Parts: sequence; C-alpha cells; structure tokens
Amino acid sequence: MFERRDAQRKLLPLSATQVAVVDRILRAFEQTNPTHVLLSGKHGVGKHVLADHLGRLGQRMGRRSTFWLSSATCATALFEPAAATDFFHELERQKGKISQSIIVIDQLGFLIDGADRTEVRRLSRFLHELLTVYSARCLLIGSTDEAALLLNLSPVLRSLLTSVYLPEMTLEETKHTLQGEGITGDIQELTRLAEEHFPKEGRPGIAQRLWQAGADLARQRGASPSLDAVHEYISEQRSIPKHALSGDVSQRVLRLSEELRKRILGQDHAVGMVARTLQRASVGLRDTTRPIASFLFLGPSGVGKTELAKTVSSVLYQHNRAFIRLDMSEFSEGHTVHRLIGAPPGYVGYEEGGQLTKPVREQPYSLVLLDEIEKAHPKVFDVFLQLLDDGRLTDGQGQTADFRQTVVIATSNIGLHEIVAASENGELLKEETFLRTRLLPLLVEFFRPELLNRFDAIIAFQPLSPASLEQIAARELGTLKQRLERRGFSLHVKPETLAKVLQDAHQPIFGARPLRRLIQQRIENAIAEQLIQDHGAGARLLTV
Repeated sequence: MFERRDAQRKLLPLSATQVAVVDRILRAFEQTNPTHVLLSGKHGVGKHVLADHLGRLGQRMGRRSTFWLSSATCATALFEPAAATDFFHELERQKGKISQSIIVIDQLGFLIDGADRTEVRRLSRFLHELLTVYSARCLLIGSTDEAALLLNLSPVLRSLLTSVYLPEMTLEETKHTLQGEGITGDIQELTRLAEEHFPKEGRPGIAQRLWQAGADLARQRGASPSLDAVHEYISEQRSIPKHALSGDVSQRVLRLSEELRKRILGQDHAVGMVARTLQRASVGLRDTTRPIASFLFLGPSGVGKTELAKTVSSVLYQHNRAFIRLDMSEFSEGHTVHRLIGAPPGYVGYEEGGQLTKPVREQPYSLVLLDEIEKAHPKVFDVFLQLLDDGRLTDGQGQTADFRQTVVIATSNIGLHEIVAASENGELLKEETFLRTRLLPLLVEFFRPELLNRFDAIIAFQPLSPASLEQIAARELGTLKQRLERRGFSLHVKPETLAKVLQDAHQPIFGARPLRRLIQQRIENAIAEQLIQDHGAGARLLTV
C-alpha cells in the first residue's frame, strides 16, 4: 500500500524558488503545532521533483522514510464502507513502518471527486491519525483547482492542512534548468512559446515537454531537434499557421497596424491610436505590472469598435481562444461582482469560477472586451480599477488571474449624440480639446476619475461618412460576389440600386448595421428570388 521511491537516483538541483517552498513545507511539518501540507501549482512546475527532494531532506530532520500512497488506492479504501475498515486495520498493522515518515499522496482529483460528508470525515480521520497517532507527515499534491476544492470540503480538513503554492521557476531558473538537461537553442523563445500557447502548464515542465515533442517530430523526419520543429508541433496542436508562431511581439504589432487599416474603414484616428500604444508596449515602454494596453472606445454602434478589438486579438494573440467578451449589462447589480471573479467558499457557484478571472487564468494571453461598460454596477468598476492598476485579480477560490499579458478594451455609448453632432459640424474628434471639454464631463457622471485615468487612451470613433459606407458596401458586395462565383454565377449591381441602398443606410447613430441589413433585404433577397426562378434554366449573370 505504501511504496518507496528509489532513494539513490540522481535528482536535478532545486531552484531558489523551489528551495523557498521546501523551507515552508518543512516548517509546517516541524512547527509546535504541526500540520500536513497541501502543495499546489500548475502542471509542470516541479511538484514531484520537490517531493523527491523533500524525502531526502526529511531524513536529515528525523523523518525515517518517504512513502508514496496512490490517491486511487486511498480513495477506494476510504470511500467504500467495507474497504474503509480494512484500510484502518492495515494502517495500524503498518504503524511501525510509517511512523515518523513522510507520506506523499498525488492526484487529489481521486480523493475529492464526488466525496460526500461521510467520506470527507473518513479522510479527515485518516489525516488526523497520521498526524497524532503515527507522527507522520503527509504531503498532498494537486492542481490549484483541486487544492481549492479540497480546502472547501470541511473546516476540519482545513485545520489539518497548510496550503503551500509552488510558483513557476523564473525565466533565469528555467534557462539554467534546461541547459542542465542539454537543451540547446533559443531558450527564451522556447519559453515564450510555452507560456503563450500552453498557459495552463508551468515552467520548466512545459518548456521541457515542448522541446521533447519537437525533437521527436524532428527525428521522425530524419532531422535534428530545433526550434523550427517545436513551431511545427505547436502548429499541429493548436491549429495555428506555422509562420504565425515565429517572430516577436513587435513584428506582430507592425503587422497589426497594416491589418487594422485593411479591416477598419473610416477610423484612421482610432486605428492610429491603438497601433501606436501597442507599438510602445512592444518595445518595452510600458509598466509591466499592468495590462499590455487598455482603451475606452466611445461612439455609435456599428462603426468598428468590436471589429477593431477582434482584429487586435487575432493578430496579436493568433488564436480564437484569445477573445474574451463580457456584456456589462449582465453585471448591473452589486452582487454580480461574484459572477466576474467567482463566488467565495460556501456560496452557490463557487466551483464554477469567475466569468472574467477563469478564462484569463486559463488563457492569460487574451484580449478582454468589456462591452457597454457604463451599464455595470459601481462595485464592478472597483474590480476593473484593481485590474487596470495591479494587472491581476484574486478570484473567489483565492487564485490569482494574471492580466499583465492582456489587452483590455471597454466600449461605451456615452457621449453618442455629442460625437454625432460634432462630426456633422465638422469638428475634429481626435482633438484633445473635444475629449476634455465635451466628453469627459459626461464620462465622470458614470465613472470615477481614477478609473478613467487608468486607461491608456480614451478614443472617440467617428460616425461613418458616406464615403466610408461606400467602401464598406464595396467590401460586402465583393464577398458576396466571391460566394456566387464559387457556384458559377456572376453578379452585377446597378449603380442606382447601390446608390439608393447607401442613401437609406446613412444613419450616423447606427453605423454600418443598416447598410448590412439593406444589402440583405434589397440585394441578397433579389438574388435568392432569381436563383429560385431560374433554377435549371442556365442563367449565370445575376442583375440587381
């Protein structure tokens, strides 16, 4: 039941980060009122390596042996009534063996999955007897989620455990560890790839795994291990074009500026502001304790605010999981703060996590879009103030969501009529005077000045001009023509038809949305009728 590990095998030296954690564990074991230790951390940070070292260090402190107890075996023994009695008898029989030892239990999921009150009491009894009757110390190992769930099972369990978190190695420690294992190449780039595309796994383990996976792929093709092979492996695993994986953030930002100007029409000022802010961040001219950049977008619906955010996400982060969108109208009550960051222990929804913190913990390289932020409750604004100021939030489970690699964009319709009126009067929305004298007085009616001051830029989007609408119409019709051409049809839109659509679509407070709706109603519907009427007749030119 209790298994020993090979005490003679070679172990890699501990990093300074790991040594500090070992010291905390040993203090918990040997203090006046000792406890067991619940060790948590990301997969790959070295929890098992630390446990192996702990066994050897424990011997120097009077701990005779270190045993590993399978959590699956433990769960079966504790949670099945017939087996539970046998388990405690076996524990008594092996008292001489396990007394004054360290017992390591891994994979906490087996212990906590579906545990009821009776099973929790048995687990508490087991841990209590190890501590008091056998003078043994238990090291339970699990993920941060598993650790949080275990601590929430009962107050008795919490009293028996000291929770210790093992952080990732620093970049320098990771580099030293990888070099010690003979891993060559650009370790800094390897670490960046690991963090960006596998954020749930920690250093150094994920970097080691990626290099090994790339090496295996290279050997299959008769090549030597290389960063290029790692790129190929990530491309296969994450469905990201290989060419998009290479290059640093500054190169992506240069590409972003070009892409924004292609996709976002009629908003040159907004595009320029966003691109310049991200360029400054990409060359290190930013506060690294805060998000990469944060913006407050103002203006009518349908003018490109959300599309700009999506473009930044796709180019900067390069995968579809990096776009986190929250409708702030769903957070208009004070209690909805818990939905953002997760309910505290004992409350409904505790296990679900926060709608903001959970996705960022799972994918810290993301763009966060806070849609119609003015509709949120002031208590929610306090959360955003902390997010923009500190670059991190602590959720209801006590876990930290790191926002330092995010771009945060909030949108609002505040000042809509002032923006439309100013545009119609020929005023320049990009002028600082317009923002200071016309928009800020309206914004401070909703937001505290300290929150507004945390945004890197407050940007007013122009209502779409007739010329911009014409460009958007050309793009929409171009896409429609391509779809028809794939089916063997060509399309001709009469100038007078398009002119009428553009005339009726020019509604400044609604942006491009009326245009897209009118194209559907007047052009796509007419095309559909022709296709149905001419079915089988062989007509290939469609005229509207």
